[in-house]
Amino acid sequence: MISQKLHDRFLSGIKQGMRHLFVAVLFFVHFGCLSAQNQLSWEQFLEQLTLDYNENLNYQDTEDNNDIAEERNDLIEELQLIHDNPYNINTITEEQLNTLPFLDENQKKDILAYIEKNSPMKSLGELMLIRSLDLQTRLKLMLFCFAGENQNNDDKNLQLDKLWRYAKQEVVMRTDIPFYTKAGYRNISDSVLLKNPNKQYQGDKMYRSLRYILSNKHLDVGVQVEKDAGEKDFDYMSFFVYLKDVGKIQKVILGDYNLSFGQGLVVNTSGGFGKIMTLSSMHNMDKGISKHSSMSESSFFRGAATTLALSERFNVTAFTSFRYLDATLLNDSSDIITTFKTDGMHRTHSEIQKKQDVSNFVVGGNIRWESRKGKFRVGLTGLFSHLSKSLQPKCDTPASLYRYYNPRGSDFSNYSLNYLFTDRLLTFSGETAFDNKNSFATINKLQFKPNSYNTLTLIQRTYSAKYHSLFGKSFGENSSPQNESGVFVGWDSEIVANLKIETYADFFYFPYLKYQVSDKSYGYEGHCQMMFSPNQKSTWTLRYNIKSKQKNYTFELDDEEITQLAFYTNQNIRLQYDATITPHFSIKSTASLVFNHLPSNTSDKGYLISTTLKYTGDKKERATITLTHFNTDNYNARVYAYESGLLYSYGMMSYFYNGVRLSANISKPLCKILALNGKIGWTRYFNRDVIGTGLEEINGQDKIDLQIQLRCVF
Repeated sequence: MISQKLHDRFLSGIKQGMRHLFVAVLFFVHFGCLSAQNQLSWEQFLEQLTLDYNENLNYQDTEDNNDIAEERNDLIEELQLIHDNPYNINTITEEQLNTLPFLDENQKKDILAYIEKNSPMKSLGELMLIRSLDLQTRLKLMLFCFAGENQNNDDKNLQLDKLWRYAKQEVVMRTDIPFYTKAGYRNISDSVLLKNPNKQYQGDKMYRSLRYILSNKHLDVGVQVEKDAGEKDFDYMSFFVYLKDVGKIQKVILGDYNLSFGQGLVVNTSGGFGKIMTLSSMHNMDKGISKHSSMSESSFFRGAATTLALSERFNVTAFTSFRYLDATLLNDSSDIITTFKTDGMHRTHSEIQKKQDVSNFVVGGNIRWESRKGKFRVGLTGLFSHLSKSLQPKCDTPASLYRYYNPRGSDFSNYSLNYLFTDRLLTFSGETAFDNKNSFATINKLQFKPNSYNTLTLIQRTYSAKYHSLFGKSFGENSSPQNESGVFVGWDSEIVANLKIETYADFFYFPYLKYQVSDKSYGYEGHCQMMFSPNQKSTWTLRYNIKSKQKNYTFELDDEEITQLAFYTNQNIRLQYDATITPHFSIKSTASLVFNHLPSNTSDKGYLISTTLKYTGDKKERATITLTHFNTDNYNARVYAYESGLLYSYGMMSYFYNGVRLSANISKPLCKILALNGKIGWTRYFNRDVIGTGLEEINGQDKIDLQIQLRCVF
C-alpha cells in the first residue's frame, strides 16, 4: 500500500513537472523566429482595451460588477461593428471620429483639416503626415478606416430605394454547448422542488442568440434575441431603427438606444474604459445618442430620440423612454423596490418573479453650442425619471448603512452644464451636475500636449455622497458618480523611438461609508506600462499596477472581536511578447504575477503563463490555439489573460486556483456570404474536485465548452 502511494505520488510529480516544462518551452521557443512585419491586429487592440478595465474592475468595492462589465461589452460591440464596417477616411465626419475613443480633440481636428486640404488620401500611410498622430494611434486608426474613393459626402437627400440597394446586411447565429452538468440542471424530485422551487433552473443548459444588422450610409436597423443558459425561452429581444445625417436631422432612433452627454454625470449608458484609455478618451464621452446593438439587458433606453442641427454650431437633442426593469421588491405584494436586478438572468423561480416588476419612464434633452472654429463647446443636459414603484434600499443594519444616501423615491431629476475648450497645446473639459435635492457632482480635466510625443493629463473630481443619478457613470473608482473625491495625474509619451510609455497616479477619498467599509476611507493607484518595439517584427509590453484601498479588517484582541480600517494592497506585474513568425503565423506569450498584501501581514499570490499561436490564411480562414497554466492561492489572487473569442464575444478570462486551460478558435469561410466560427475550451483544475458553488456547481475537475457561430453577410 505504501509503495503504491509513493508510486502514484512519483507519477503525479513527473506529470506536473512535464506540464511546467511544456508551458515554459512554448513561452520561449519563438523568441528567435522573427521575419515579418508586425501590425496591430483586432485581437491585440481588444486585449489592450479590456485588460486595464478588467484589472480595475477586479478590486472595486461594489455589488454591481456584472452591470459594469455588461456596459463595457456594449461599447466594445459598437467598436466591433465599426471594425467590420470601416469608415472611408476620405469621407469621414466628426461624428464618426467621436466614436473612436483613442482620439483626442486635436487629433480629430487635424485629421479633418488634412482631408479637407489634401483629399483624397491614396492610402492610410498618409496618416504619418499628420503630426499629432503617433505610431500607436495610427495603427489603431487603421483598424477602423480605409482609403476609398472621395465620393460626395454632402448628399443628405433620403432616397428609399438606395437605402436597401446599397445596404450591407448581416445575420449571426450562435449556440454554446457545455459538456458538463451544473447542479441547477440535475434531476430533482418533485417533493424537493415543491419545498424549494429555486433548486433547479427552468430551462436547458444551452445558450442561443440571433442577431440581424442592416447598415447603410443613412440607415441602420438591428434586431437581437437571446436565450441565456438555464432560461426556458428567448426572453430578451432588442431592436432599433437608426436614421442619420438626413437634412437637418443628425440622428433619429426608434427602439433601443444609449445616451452619453458631457462627462456622464447625468447620463452615460454607453459605458467606459479603464484609466489608461482615459488619457486620450475623456472628451469622447459626449457622444449623444447611439444605437444599443449588444446583448446587454440593462442600462439602455427604449423609445425615441432625435438630434436636430438647428444651425452649423447649434444642435438640440430630445429623448423619451419607457421600459420595464427587473427588481427585487420588499415582498410579493409590495410597492417598494429594494434593489434593481441587472444581470438579465431569468433561470430560477425567484429570478422569473423579479422580471419586469417595475416600469420606468424617462424624458429629457440636451442643448449644445460650439464656436465657429470648434475651440469652445458648451452643453446643457436635463433628465427626469419616474418609477412606477418607490425605490427604498435597505440600510437597517450596520453592514448595509453604506446605502443610506443611495437614490430613494420614485421621481428623480438631474441637470448639468458641460464645457470644453481646446487649443493646440491645452484642452480643458468638464461637467458640473445637480440632482433634484441640489446635491452636486463635478469633474474637470486639463490636458497639456506640448508635442505629438507627450501628453500630460490632470483630472479632478468631487462627487457628493448625497448626489444620485440613476443613469450616471463617469471617471472614478465607484460604479456611479457618488461619494468620491480624487486627483488623477497621467503621462503618455513616445519621446523615445519605438518606446511608448503610459503611466498615471490616482489618489481618491470616500467621504462616506462604502460596501465593506464602515467609515470614510482613502486609497491610491499607480500604473506604468511600457511598449517597446525593437524593430518592426516584435513588441515587448511590460505592465505594472499597484492599488491600495482601505477596507474593514476584523481581528481578535483579548477575546474581543475588533473591526477597523486597514489597507489592502494589490500588485500586478505583466510581461508580454508579440511577434510574427511568417506572413501566416504569429505568436504571443504572456507571464503575469499577482501579489495581495493583507493587513494580517500575509500575502495572497498567483501567477499565469500563457502562449497563443495564430494562423491567418489567404482566404480569410483563421485558427488560434492558446495554452495557459495558472496557479493562485485563492480567488482574491486571480489573474487575467485575454483569449480569442467568437465575433461579438470578448474573451478576457479570469483564472484562480491551480490548473491549465487549452482553447482553440477557428473561423472558416464556407462560401462568399457564409462563414463558420467555432471555439472549444477545456479547463482542468489540479486542486479542485468541485468547480463553482450553488446551482453553478460542477462535480469534477474539468470544464469543456463548445461555441458555434454562423455568420451570413450579404
